[in-house]
Amino acid sequence: MLFKCEKCGYSTKVQPRHAGKTAPCPRCKHPVHIGEVPVSRAANGEQAVFKCKKCSFKKMVPAIFVGKKVPCPRCNSENTAICKVVAKGRLRLFFSRPGVIVSSMVVAALLFVGGWYSYGKYGRLIPGPRLSVVSIPAPGLPGNIAVKEKKGYGALPQQIKSKHSFAGRDLRKANLAGSDLRGISFHQANLEGANLRDTDLRGVDLSQANLIQADLSGADLRGAVLFECKLSKADLSSADLSQANLIEADLSKSNLRSANLVQATLSRAILFEADCSGCDAGQADFSNAVLTKTNFSSADLSRANLTQTNLTSTFLQKTDLAGAILVQVDLSRVNLQGVRLLKANLNRALLYGADLRGVDLSEANLAEADLSKAVMTGADLEKAILAQANLHGANLDAVEAEEADLRGANLTEASLIGADLSGVNFLQANLTEANLMQADLARADFTEANLTGANLQETDLSSHAKLINANLTGINLGKADLDNADLTGANLNNAVLRNADLTKANLNHTYLNKADLTGANLTNADLSNADLKGANLTGINLTAAKKFNLKSLRSTVLSDAKMTSFDLRNANLIDAKLANADLSNVDLSNADLTNADLSGANLQGADLRWADLTDANLSNADLTGANLNDSDLNRSNLSNSNLTNVTLQNAKNLGRAKNINTSKGFKLPEPQSNNSGVGLVEEQNSGVAAAPGNISERNVKIWSLDIESAGLVNYSFRQLSELTSAFNNLSDIEANLLRHQMFVGNPAHISGKPGMTIGVLYSVNFMPAGQAIPVEIQWFAPDGKRVRTAKQMVRYMRRQVEAYTIPAKAKNIFGAWKVRFFYGDKLIGEQALEVKDGKQVEAGLKSKKKVL
Repeated sequence: MLFKCEKCGYSTKVQPRHAGKTAPCPRCKHPVHIGEVPVSRAANGEQAVFKCKKCSFKKMVPAIFVGKKVPCPRCNSENTAICKVVAKGRLRLFFSRPGVIVSSMVVAALLFVGGWYSYGKYGRLIPGPRLSVVSIPAPGLPGNIAVKEKKGYGALPQQIKSKHSFAGRDLRKANLAGSDLRGISFHQANLEGANLRDTDLRGVDLSQANLIQADLSGADLRGAVLFECKLSKADLSSADLSQANLIEADLSKSNLRSANLVQATLSRAILFEADCSGCDAGQADFSNAVLTKTNFSSADLSRANLTQTNLTSTFLQKTDLAGAILVQVDLSRVNLQGVRLLKANLNRALLYGADLRGVDLSEANLAEADLSKAVMTGADLEKAILAQANLHGANLDAVEAEEADLRGANLTEASLIGADLSGVNFLQANLTEANLMQADLARADFTEANLTGANLQETDLSSHAKLINANLTGINLGKADLDNADLTGANLNNAVLRNADLTKANLNHTYLNKADLTGANLTNADLSNADLKGANLTGINLTAAKKFNLKSLRSTVLSDAKMTSFDLRNANLIDAKLANADLSNVDLSNADLTNADLSGANLQGADLRWADLTDANLSNADLTGANLNDSDLNRSNLSNSNLTNVTLQNAKNLGRAKNINTSKGFKLPEPQSNNSGVGLVEEQNSGVAAAPGNISERNVKIWSLDIESAGLVNYSFRQLSELTSAFNNLSDIEANLLRHQMFVGNPAHISGKPGMTIGVLYSVNFMPAGQAIPVEIQWFAPDGKRVRTAKQMVRYMRRQVEAYTIPAKAKNIFGAWKVRFFYGDKLIGEQALEVKDGKQVEAGLKSKKKVL
């Protein structure tokens, strides 16, 4: 008796008494039905009886099929057993009796003659019931096969046993469930409606076969060839089609739920209305496939190739397309919410009007893709490539696009409100009429980009954002942070920069014609060679104090600019173009206007004290009520200017001024007895003149008192008289290091004890800059009593230290100590120093750590 496993192929001989039993395979544990009769019995020609218990259908079959169970061909009753054996030994008993044999032969002859006579008379033999034909599984082929035999190819079991090809054969509705069909060719075979459930078809050639409505669920089709195969309405659920060849296969309305399509080739295949939900198609090739109404919900298509496919009606809910190749795919108006497109290749893809809200597109390639009118709110575009992409009218509000590549992209009329675009490359991108309000554009590169009419209100363009040669015509940058931004050569004509922060911004050769810079902060901005013709600079503070730097306004064009109440103290305006500019009430004290063009400018009430106007053009300028005391008018052109009520005390080189006699309202200044070198007296001084030696208090303007450090003075700095001199001739970096060494702790948490020294490091910003002024300093104990008064001669923005040593016998030292600074009778600054005992300081630090 033969024991053979249909799953793993294991076989062995067992005793005949096990016939009809079912036992697990010792190798793979698969249940095996023991049904083969002994070889000796088969050799003796014994036969078995097939009998259906339900409909009583009978059929004689070879004894080799004893114990098998097959469906009844008449009633399809399952598991009908072949269970009876007719021994050949009984035939031997029959032939052992000669008389019986002779009688039998006579009877047979009579029957033959009668039959022939009946056939000749009636045209056929005596009618009888037509015998049904049933096929039984061939030995060596696992599983049950029930197929109606067709004339022309004989019994299927015998052919499967003896042949390896069924190419072109008709096997419709064949039951091959669970069979091992490896090595057999079904090329162009007709398997329509066949039962191939759980069959092993690894590497099998099914090219151009007809498998319409076939059941291939759970089948193993790894590496199978299904080229141009007809699989419409076939059931391939949970089938393994990994690495299978399905090129140009027709899978219309097929069931591929949970199928394995990893690395399968489905190029040009038809999957119309196919159900591929939950399938694993990683690295599969769907290039040029028909995916109309295909259901890929919750499917894994990571790294799959979908080049040039139309996905407009494809269901992609929760589909994983990470790393997928989607070159030139059509996803117009498709809802892609929940789809994962991390590192996907969407080069030249059509995504017009697509819904990409919250989609992960990080590191995806969207170069030259059409995303016009797409909704991408909250999408992740970090490091995505969108070079040359069309994003016209797209909604990109609140997207995360750090370091994305948008070179040459079309973002006209796009909305990027609140988007994180830090480090994005917008080189030569078109952002005309785009809305970037409140966007983070730190480190973004807008070199040669077109931002005409764009809205950048309250945007962050700090941290060295690049707008080199960018077109920003008419752009709205109100309240924008442009700290350290590079706007070299940018076009900001008609731009709105109200209250924008342009601290340390590079505006070299920038065009700001008719730009509105009202209230903008241009601290340390570089405006050299900038064109500010017709710009509105009302109220801008460009003070030349230590934290401001206007040295680079040289050659700046400010023609027709409105600079009412503008602060240009100590500004470098050499060669500046200020023709017809509105500079009424502007502070230009100590400014260098050498060779500047101020022709036709409105300088009514302007402060030009100590200003250098050498070779300046003031023709037709209105200087009514201006203050030119101590200014240098050497070779300046005052032709037809209005000098009504102008003060010229101590003005230098007045006699060398050109065409002053044609000026309106000019009067020579009256000499003053308390000053030398007044009126027309010339001085042998070059450059900017120093302020007078005995300047009165009304001529000094205090801008601010700045305290850089305050606290406990380090015990290593014992000589109080040398604290100020320690900062002489130091660079800002060296001074910063020294102040950290000199002052210990925080002024709000000073661990105090009698005999310690507390102090402040301060500087005063005032005009005239070349004059030392007296400052009175008063110290107050925690109880409000004044304990010290000191006077120091302070120079313009020079660091100075004021310190006080608490007496060793002092009783009440804990509390707020105050130091106040006065110029004349006016308080110009103060600082509080909170002295606490050691326990209070320690408790305060602990509570601060808890908060952190």
